[in-house]
Amino acid sequence: MVSTSRWRQLSVLALPAAALLGVLVLIPGIGLSVNGASRWIQLPFLTVTVPVVMTWLCVIYIARYVAKHRKSLQTTYAGVVRPGFAIAAICWLMLMQPDFGSMFLLAFMALLLLFVSGARLSAFVALIIGAISLLAFFAIASPYRMARLTSYFNPWGDPLNSGYQLTQSLIAFGRGEIFGLGYGGSIQKLFYLPEVHSSFVLAMIAEETGAVGAIALIGILMLLVWRIWRLGLIAGKAGAPFAATFAKGVAIVIALATLVNSFSVVGLLPIIGSSLPFVSYGGTHLLILSVMLGMVARVELDRRAGRLAR
Repeated sequence: MVSTSRWRQLSVLALPAAALLGVLVLIPGIGLSVNGASRWIQLPFLTVTVPVVMTWLCVIYIARYVAKHRKSLQTTYAGVVRPGFAIAAICWLMLMQPDFGSMFLLAFMALLLLFVSGARLSAFVALIIGAISLLAFFAIASPYRMARLTSYFNPWGDPLNSGYQLTQSLIAFGRGEIFGLGYGGSIQKLFYLPEVHSSFVLAMIAEETGAVGAIALIGILMLLVWRIWRLGLIAGKAGAPFAATFAKGVAIVIALATLVNSFSVVGLLPIIGSSLPFVSYGGTHLLILSVMLGMVARVELDRRAGRLAR
């Protein structure tokens, strides 16, 4: 119901809103703390997962920045550094919660989105080296994160402690084989595999529907990514940089989350706690992803009507 031009007008509030949420969730009495992490705000009718909302707002912010400063982004160092520092500040707030997984996804989403928007290459390379260095530092500085990295290289070395989640996930994949055990046939989801409803839902799906079902699910999500990306390219050719950048940002968010989650549960990447879009448990995740798709659908409607915001 909200036009793309209206979203562009409201986009000036995106970065301040993301920063405000990042601060509010850290305030005792406002932020909800679970197992030492403060990532939620309890409302009367909903528990809001703040990092998800912050990521959506950052996509809107980058779309606004690209639409307004595209020439500077493509030709100057300052044009690349300004949004880089803004996103770094949001990432720091995520790290304070702490939520290393969301911070990782947001950082690389921003880097990829700036790159495909034509960021000056030399400045972009410097930015990505700095981002990778900081991420490596934060990972090594935390014993908990370091344990996850070491267990990633050899989960069977400590299958009852640091490697427990990954080994149980691999067992689920192994039990499912090609065609799976059938709907409801998963044993791993009952007692053995932690977080099976969220970060490891793909392992349960693979156990019940086999490699065929898991690959089909990933294929459907990547088809959605391709359709959204294609719309972003069309909007760009129509001379609507805000709509084009936003659509590409949504495609990158879904693609990154899908690939990082699926690679993590089979041991190709360290486990960072990412969710599988539209599948993992979580009301805020589903709500914000639906909002993103609604905005993308509105881009297409405005394109057909010739009303894209320029």
